[in-house]
Amino acid sequence: MNDPRWTEEQIEREMAERRAGETLVLPVPPVVRRMMAAPVDYDAPPKPRPVLLPDAAQARAMLDDAARRRRDDLDLLADARRTLPIGEGQEFNWLPTLDLGGLRAPAAGWLDYFEAARDSWLAARSVLIYSPDSGAGKTTLAILFALYVLALAEGPTATHAAIERARGLRFVPERDIAPPYEIAKDYQRLDEALRATVLIVDDMGDVGANQPRIERVQYLLKHRRQHGGGVLVCTTFLDYDQWARRYDGGNGRRVYKQNPSEGQIVIDLTEQAPRVRP
Repeated sequence: MNDPRWTEEQIEREMAERRAGETLVLPVPPVVRRMMAAPVDYDAPPKPRPVLLPDAAQARAMLDDAARRRRDDLDLLADARRTLPIGEGQEFNWLPTLDLGGLRAPAAGWLDYFEAARDSWLAARSVLIYSPDSGAGKTTLAILFALYVLALAEGPTATHAAIERARGLRFVPERDIAPPYEIAKDYQRLDEALRATVLIVDDMGDVGANQPRIERVQYLLKHRRQHGGGVLVCTTFLDYDQWARRYDGGNGRRVYKQNPSEGQIVIDLTEQAPRVRP
């Protein structure tokens, strides 16, 4: 076409022949494409989604993870159980299970009361068990509650919440939280008590009138009150006036005040049968 010998007429004719051989394709605007699409049937049932089943390797890995988590849970539950004084040669080794039919007195007479009250203790903020007498059953009731918490987590139908609650259960005498001589493991016991989901402090008042030891227990009560942390169960031989003088401050006195609306329960064992103090 660049040949100068071509005339202008020949060039126009050549261009017209080329245009005649081409097919004109115009783009379709999006609006036109939507108008041309098939109408939507809103009354039609939804199409079932395909179920993606894991292959054998994935299924095996999932089962292995579940088994590993269960082993970890059982190890932590065993750690919680070891804090209870129910092992061989210990004072309460006659309380190995929740088979309450074989309990010796006085706990055998409290079976109906305990079975009726234990679920309300799970939802409580604090439970205080009081009796001025040694051997009245304060620690027995506290251990029964701990065994009940563990039984809910160890069964085949245990829920995640029950397992999480039981994993952090700790039973500790007050003298171990505030020992007369501070060593490294004593701080560990206090740290475990601060982080426990269910904390049972036995023999409150056992540290005597030693102010530094009392202040450590006051710090524990304050921390549990202000930062939560689950159920706090205390056993004590102190009456309210002695308790108020020993653990001065609102956080300590609230534990001894019966107030179901705030989850505070006080159990009085001075009579033959347990009763909730009004």
